Amino acid sequence: MGRRGKLSMGCGTCRKRKIRCDETEPECRQCINAGWMCPRYDDLKDRLFQNRTVADFSSSVGPDAEKIPAVEYLRAGPLQQDAMHHSPSLSPPPHIIQPVTNRAIDLFLASHVPRDKVFIRGCFEYLPDFRASHSRNLGFSASLNAVALAAYGNTVQSTKILIQARSYLGVAIRRINKALMSPDEAIKDSTIISIMLLATFETITCRNQKSLQDCDMHTKGATAIIEMRGRQQLQSLLGMQLFVQMCGDISRGCLQRSVRVPSGVLAARSHAATLMGHLDTAWHLGDMIIEVAEFRANVKEGVFRTPGTVIKAAQDLDAQLYDLAISVPTEHSFKISQPHCNERLVWGGFYHVYPSFWAAYFWNNLRTCRILLHQEICRQAEMITVQKQDQLVLSRNLVRQLGIDICATVPQYSGVLPLLVPHNSMAKPPPELLPGSSSTGSDDHRRWIVDRARDIGRSTGIHQAFALADVLEKQEKIHIWED
Repeated sequence: MGRRGKLSMGCGTCRKRKIRCDETEPECRQCINAGWMCPRYDDLKDRLFQNRTVADFSSSVGPDAEKIPAVEYLRAGPLQQDAMHHSPSLSPPPHIIQPVTNRAIDLFLASHVPRDKVFIRGCFEYLPDFRASHSRNLGFSASLNAVALAAYGNTVQSTKILIQARSYLGVAIRRINKALMSPDEAIKDSTIISIMLLATFETITCRNQKSLQDCDMHTKGATAIIEMRGRQQLQSLLGMQLFVQMCGDISRGCLQRSVRVPSGVLAARSHAATLMGHLDTAWHLGDMIIEVAEFRANVKEGVFRTPGTVIKAAQDLDAQLYDLAISVPTEHSFKISQPHCNERLVWGGFYHVYPSFWAAYFWNNLRTCRILLHQEICRQAEMITVQKQDQLVLSRNLVRQLGIDICATVPQYSGVLPLLVPHNSMAKPPPELLPGSSSTGSDDHRRWIVDRARDIGRSTGIHQAFALADVLEKQEKIHIWED
């Protein structure tokens, strides 16, 4: 942070007014009190893949990279746990914390890294190998320790472990800030991976809507660095893995906010597709997420002239998503099962069993796109009810069914699958009724989702689930998704 008497690199007020950081300014005072760099990414956001074309992207990092201003990088705020502001003397001695760190990392890798043999998933699949070859990179190691200990500390509800996670966080931030002072260090794989890990740290420690916004700051920082790397980043497997992960984060963020994916991202993705060879269903789903984001931006900006044209465009996109769903390889398909016990952990009388967390993640992204399309169809059809009554009923039913299908993934996400099938029990046949037909009112459904979200938060240590539960319980809008 720009401390008193120094020009802040992150504080928008100080920089724009060309004054030195002073605590009389509200933004500066907030920075000083927090003890962190002002969490502004104004300059990064302004440069973020703006007005980039395929031709622009073809150039790699050159002499102009030296002119890029150094960007101070840091976390957007303190952790939510009050006890984490206590004296560091509460932390466990080193001979105890090291084994805990190793265990935390093992659990983090088991929970967040796909176990199949596909090389490019966009889900930290590179972490085990990168950890083995870069164990002496202090910035990367500190970032991995911070995120793993935060998840583990949340799961076991240990303040001491969370304090240790925060101490590693401080080391990681200092190392990243130092790396960003050098154009050569800023574009290294280790720098980008460290920033992406700290984005995950924000997700793990997120507890409210304000911290939901903080989660985006690290992704924006890494995105600007990926732009600096240019085409050269796609020449290695690791570079491609990092790009796919970042591109996925950007595209989903645009989908949530109803904005277009930046042209520079599209240019990079187009070039990456030429290097990929076989493009699997996951890549095609990425294309569809980008198209649905474009559609939502067009609706938001009033590009469509009539409700009918909106409905037709949404139907066309939904047909492509349906075709993609029925073409998913069998190794990523799921089974529909009924619980033998603990029925309260299941909504609608059934649940899904996936071959991996990644497969469930893929299917839920696809379902989310279809839900957003049919919600828009419902809004438009309500304006012309006489002509579109059948379509309105169909879309409402699809939104309800797709939502129940997402709920069917919850038992696997929360780790309760063994509780639904006692040992040596006979398998039940698939349900004959329409899935979800046993559901009751929307209030009961919301209560179930809130309870399960908090279960996920407790079992995984990802506290963003608590933020989601609070938003749903209070029936709030997520303000950061409304530009």
